[in-house]
This record gives sequence, structure tokens and C-alpha cells, in this order.
Amino acid sequence: MQILSYVEPETVPVIADNYDVSRQHIQKIVNELIAKELVETIDNPAHKRFVLIKRTDKGLELLKIIHHFEQKIQTQMMEDFDQDALKQANDSISKLNMYMRSKTWETIKSQHIPVAIEI
Repeated sequence: MQILSYVEPETVPVIADNYDVSRQHIQKIVNELIAKELVETIDNPAHKRFVLIKRTDKGLELLKIIHHFEQKIQTQMMEDFDQDALKQANDSISKLNMYMRSKTWETIKSQHIPVAIEI
């Protein structure tokens, strides 16, 4: 649903790069969002092959509802958790995020995770 947060229309490849996932993954999500009329495609003047994905008014309304509930949850968490504990958790998650985007993590993955896992 984060695709709905894009303010300006964007292509599937750019969205995929921003989330570090495959284009196919984003295209599947976009197709579902199109079916629900939350996004639409518009012509891309810069590239005929890659249309732009644009949030619809219905998508914007859903995004507002999501943000409203996120704010309620965050407010409740701020009341329920000690500020130092929240800061420490946030710092740890940020460090983990940075690590998983690092070359060190890429090296570890390449050494320990098989390219194809047969199930």
C-alpha cells in the first residue's frame, strides 16, 4: 500500500528500485490496486513502454484513512511505552535496516544463501 504514498506519478521500475524488490512484484501489486481503482496508469511522455502509475482520488482517501489509524496507533504506543525504550528500538531497527542494505550483508547472503532453493 506504500505505493499509494507516491505524490507524483512514477513507473513500475522506479518504484521497484525504491523498495529494492523486483518489477514483477510491484507490477502484481499495481495490478491489484488498479482493479480496486486505487491507482491508474497514465501515458509517460518520457518513455512509451513504461506507463506512469498515479494514485486516484479513491487511493488518496484510503491513504488518509491509513494515516489516521497509524497516528492513533503511534499515539497509543507513545503512551504505553517508555520513551527511552522506543528510541532504543528505533535505533536498533535503523541499524538493522542499514546493515541489510550494506555490502557486508550482500557478501553474507552470497556466501550462505543458495541462489536457488528447491522445495
